[in-house]
Amino acid sequence: MNFKMIATAAALLAAGAANASINSFNGGTVAGNGSVVLVKLDSTGSTVQGLTVDLGVNYLDFANNGALAQAGTTIVWDFANNTITKNGALVTGVTNDWASQFATFAANSDAAEVKWAIASGSQKGTTVTGFLASGNPTPAQFTSQSATNTAGMNAITAGLIDSIVSKGTIGSADNGAYAMGSADTASYVGATTVYGATANVGWRNQIKWNTWLADGDVSAFTQLNATGTEALIANASFQLTGTTLTYTVTAVPEPTTLALALAGVAGLVVSRRRAAK
Repeated sequence: MNFKMIATAAALLAAGAANASINSFNGGTVAGNGSVVLVKLDSTGSTVQGLTVDLGVNYLDFANNGALAQAGTTIVWDFANNTITKNGALVTGVTNDWASQFATFAANSDAAEVKWAIASGSQKGTTVTGFLASGNPTPAQFTSQSATNTAGMNAITAGLIDSIVSKGTIGSADNGAYAMGSADTASYVGATTVYGATANVGWRNQIKWNTWLADGDVSAFTQLNATGTEALIANASFQLTGTTLTYTVTAVPEPTTLALALAGVAGLVVSRRRAAK
């Protein structure tokens, strides 16, 4: 559920939402405004575990320079304590219930094998508007996406979101989570419909770069449009460290500010040289 809470259950039903928690990428008869989700996976060796986490924000909050793509935005999700902090202020009025599912995933996975990713999407039936994805593409990878590949990502919606809406705390909390094991393999964990045959790429191998990261890694955030074009959510990054996820959008210095900063550095260098003589 978005930070801007929908006031009534009637409004939810009118919008076609299946429940008051996670939002599907697929809006059915309208373009979807899917929940942005953190996913974790251990698919190496005999251990097979997955985790989906509803972050309480949505596709349109980021896409097309949405409100959360603006410079100066910082959001911290503390999954162990079930809290969200935005720009230093605690977000209230929502129920976060992640801690138990995080603990279940941690207890049944090998920390050295776990990888994570961030995703969201918008589609109308089988017609794709776009997706959001983590990862740090090279310039060549960033320009190699095609409309066909982006459209092919529509098949991840059912396995990643729609098949779990009543499981874990996903269906009972505004912002919940679901930890799953080998019993969920057919629909989620390691399934080709979600992660793809290549373990380090996934998403049905429709994205041209590795979207998966290790604990502590910093990830860019990319919008993949239906036309096949890509757009970085400028200066935005995610970092997952343990049970804390941090999202930041750094400000780009104004040209005059940058010039003054460079002049200051140059002056400092000259003064140090003079002092050294």
